[in-house]
Amino acid sequence: MSSGSRVPSPGQALNGAARTWNSGFGTQDYQVTQVCEISTFSDIETFRTLLRRYAAEHLGRFSERMTQDLADLPGRYSAPTGGLYLAYADDAAVATAAWTQVNDEQAEIKRVYVQPQARGRGIGQALSMHVADILRGRGFRQMVLSTWGDNAGAIALYRKLGLVEIEPFKPSTYANMAFMGLNLL
Repeated sequence: MSSGSRVPSPGQALNGAARTWNSGFGTQDYQVTQVCEISTFSDIETFRTLLRRYAAEHLGRFSERMTQDLADLPGRYSAPTGGLYLAYADDAAVATAAWTQVNDEQAEIKRVYVQPQARGRGIGQALSMHVADILRGRGFRQMVLSTWGDNAGAIALYRKLGLVEIEPFKPSTYANMAFMGLNLL
């Protein structure tokens, strides 16, 4: 992986260094991989490829918004009101995350995906907390998200990171959606 082709994100964690993050709901320890903010066309294509794998794992569960996001990248995740990130392990992109501004106080974390072979290594946690750190640094009061109510793995991860159920912050495209939030201040 050529480090010259990517712009490191603020607070970038490198090469599997251990990191501790205090969510206000307890301290979380996890293994961190390299996280880079997307800065090149090649990065966008890598992000798109990983999201297509994500969509293939969950056939029939995505709205037109996911299809639109794939076609329009970076689209609504463009700076300054959004961001796109890739996480690397063993010099390969294995995970994605994005965020987009909801309003002056809330930003939504989106498109968190870890490839099956990289799951269980703390990469989803590291990437989610990396985004939380960025949002906190930008002055957002709350990181919010939505996921399918039967997505037990994702809900367990987000609860472990200190997110709690909240009132919907946007219209739901599916009947069984869970809305969660993390206070950042």
